[in-house]
Amino acid sequence: MIKLKWLLAEALKKENVLAFYKAICADSNIKLLPLKFVSISKGIAMIVHDKKAGTMDYIGIDMNKASDVEMALLHEFTHQLLILKNNDCSHSATFRKMLNKVNDKYMYSKFTNILYA
Repeated sequence: MIKLKWLLAEALKKENVLAFYKAICADSNIKLLPLKFVSISKGIAMIVHDKKAGTMDYIGIDMNKASDVEMALLHEFTHQLLILKNNDCSHSATFRKMLNKVNDKYMYSKFTNILYA
């Protein structure tokens, strides 16, 4: 399984992941955050934000751990939408409902082709 995860991460180019994120932001009319490829100790991806100020700094993704980069990025994109909407970054029922909508719209869609170009 470790080799499979490595192959999946290696198959994706960072510039394609960035292009995918840019495309879904443009499609949703959402401000693009910087996308950083970082090492994350716990988890695969994260959104760095200041809850008091209601601002977001960047989305980080660990390509070495991600077995499904598309899902990880859509997860963080959903957090971005909810932070913009009501300054909420929790994994609440509202989050799960929004994540389902985001997945229905973007998961395995025409945008997925951007990842594997």
